[in-house]
Amino acid sequence: MVLHLRLVRQQLISRLCMVSCLRGRVFEKLANQKAGLHIYMGGVGLQQLFIIIFSILVIQLLWSVRRVEKDLDRARRATLLISAVLVVLLLITVRPLSLLRVAADSICTSS
Repeated sequence: MVLHLRLVRQQLISRLCMVSCLRGRVFEKLANQKAGLHIYMGGVGLQQLFIIIFSILVIQLLWSVRRVEKDLDRARRATLLISAVLVVLLLITVRPLSLLRVAADSICTSS
C-alpha cells in the first residue's frame, strides 16, 4: 500500500512538472509572438513615415508641374501619373494595417 502511494505521488509530481514545463513554453511562445508583433509594428511605422515624406514630395511636384506647364495635355498626363503613384502609396499603406489587425487578433485569441 505504501509503495503504491509513493508511485502515485511520483506520477502526480512528474505530471505536474510536465504541465508546468508546457505552460512555460506556451507563455514563452506568446512572448515571442508579441515581440515579433512589436518589431513588425515598428517596421510598419517606419515605412509609413517614409511614405508620408514621399507623398509630400510628390504633391509638391504635382503643384509645380501644374504651375509651370502651360500645355494642358502634358499637365493632364503628368497629373495622371502622379495620381497613380499616390494611389499605389495608399494601397501600400492599407495592406500592412490589415495584416497587423489579423496578427493582433491571432495573438489575442491564443492567450
